[in-house]
Amino acid sequence: MDRFLMPLGAILGLTSIVLAVRHAARHWRRYRQHVRRRGTVVERTGSLEYRAPIVHFVDDQGRERRFTSAYSGRGAVPVGSAVVVLYPPGRPEQAEILDMGRQTTIVWVCLVFGLGLVGAAVAYYFFPGVLYIPEG
Repeated sequence: MDRFLMPLGAILGLTSIVLAVRHAARHWRRYRQHVRRRGTVVERTGSLEYRAPIVHFVDDQGRERRFTSAYSGRGAVPVGSAVVVLYPPGRPEQAEILDMGRQTTIVWVCLVFGLGLVGAAVAYYFFPGVLYIPEG
């Protein structure tokens, strides 16, 4: 059984690491290439569980815009908060709130999970007595 689990763990770990790096690269590229504007949360909509912030901002053409953010929850961005708005050049209708904390958390969780699985597989391969996996 362990002959199957260790390679599977290593593959899952490497996949998790690759996904973390891709996610980080995609968000870094978006952060650098998208237009950044300052916005303000003007209200929140939805039920108590799903309260999405509605953000007001002025685009690079000087037009006032509003959008409902995908980031929601009970503690998500209170009304009156200043936020950074990102959107692709020339497409302010695709605006979203910049949330580096959430993106960084996703990357770190995937990296730690992946490194843990790869580390366990390597440790078991080189030092089979270190990790005890019961048979049966």
